[in-house]
Amino acid sequence: MKLEYTEKEFNSMYDLAKQMIQSIEKIAMFGLKQGHEINLKRLELEKMRLHWDQECWEFEHKFAKGRPQGFFEDDTEEQNQEPTTQIPLPNATDNMIYDFTNEMFREPQLTEHQENGKNELSNMLTFWMQNFGDDFNEQPDRATYMEQLGHDGKRAGSVVSYCMAIGGLTKAVWNTWAEWEIGMEKTPENVRNVAGNITQVASCFLGALSDEFEYPNPLNFMEKK
Repeated sequence: MKLEYTEKEFNSMYDLAKQMIQSIEKIAMFGLKQGHEINLKRLELEKMRLHWDQECWEFEHKFAKGRPQGFFEDDTEEQNQEPTTQIPLPNATDNMIYDFTNEMFREPQLTEHQENGKNELSNMLTFWMQNFGDDFNEQPDRATYMEQLGHDGKRAGSVVSYCMAIGGLTKAVWNTWAEWEIGMEKTPENVRNVAGNITQVASCFLGALSDEFEYPNPLNFMEKK
């Protein structure tokens, strides 16, 4: 039996199908929005947990032997236990010039998720630095890269989590900067400029990452030798 519809019936069926598709799209978008908000809340809670863990770790490390480390000038044994890559805190009365290019900000014990974030950020820098600052050559599509990263909650969350663990995006970029891969000298100015550029793009597609940009600049106390 062949079904035949009048133009009015066909248009009614078409409108009904269109309304159903629009409803499904609205439900899907609502689910994505809710999922994104939940992920942001999780990141916020993780940031609070990491801050508390860091304070506990510093307290235990500092007073593990019953007195503050470095309290006496002959604390050479304790000082030797400090990581050799830790950047010393700046001294406002110290006019010495340091070469920090081979130093790193201290990292807490990273989780597997945060290690993945560090690797993800390293890959981002390799992509990001293609012809960076070169107005005469083609630039990579950094906006699309960040947009796609923002759509992948696991990858994006790992990068944000690593930045939280180390204390900010600029510090994270500093620690993952590899001159032999990036092709640009590692200086406080270059690192800060790149971190700022990443922040600008992330503000459109991955707000949680742009929120990790530090003020004031944590590299201000550095001066290249």
